[in-house]
Amino acid sequence: MRKLLIAATAVVLTAGASLFGASAAEKLKVGFIYLGPVGDFGWTYQHELARQALVKEFGDKIETTYLENVSEGPDAERSIEQLVRAG
Repeated sequence: MRKLLIAATAVVLTAGASLFGASAAEKLKVGFIYLGPVGDFGWTYQHELARQALVKEFGDKIETTYLENVSEGPDAERSIEQLVRAG
């Protein structure tokens, strides 16, 4: 769990730094991996609201995608790789 949290933090920090370094023509792509369903009205739902706020704030400068119901461990690693390969 700790490794996953560290990796997720690194991704967020890298994405944030990229937002300021990206040219105006580039869209920043941000992927979210949720442990549960978006409609659970718990932690996952709150993260989804944050994703939606990013889209609202940055409009066409950002492109987001998400995966839900991803288990920690090997499933999370596969999901991260999937998002990385997708760009």
